[in-house]
Amino acid sequence: TDWQSMGGGGVVQLVTDKYTAWGDSAGIPWDDSAPLTSEGTEIFSQFFTPKYADSIIRIDVVVVGDQAGQTSAIVALFNNGVCVNAIASYGHDSPDNHNMLYTEPSANTSARTYSVRVGNMRINSSNDIPNPPLGGKYFSTMTITEIKTD
Repeated sequence: TDWQSMGGGGVVQLVTDKYTAWGDSAGIPWDDSAPLTSEGTEIFSQFFTPKYADSIIRIDVVVVGDQAGQTSAIVALFNNGVCVNAIASYGHDSPDNHNMLYTEPSANTSARTYSVRVGNMRINSSNDIPNPPLGGKYFSTMTITEIKTD
């Protein structure tokens, strides 16, 4: 839907996805290098084409999960295979919402793929729960919003 036609700027397009599977991810090293697309477990991959070259792209990621093992749980966002943001948390036996908010100018109307990889995490679950909690309604989400500012 193109809400831009209503005038005055605002949301142009919105794409959302959810990840409902649960289980342990592969690892992402907790070190001084940016995460790579060969590390961790990909939970989102969304093809996206901005409608305007002068808009803002906002990406909201909420990954539900618990640290697996003795290292930080990591969430990494990629734009066409290049890591553009990463967050980490450390906490054991307590599921957390790992929240990421990232914005960038669209810069052009070229198609791109945004993906999210997680590492060292029990995704959509907790170390002390053997099955998906809350009847499987406990899941992770990614939302991409294009915003026109004028």
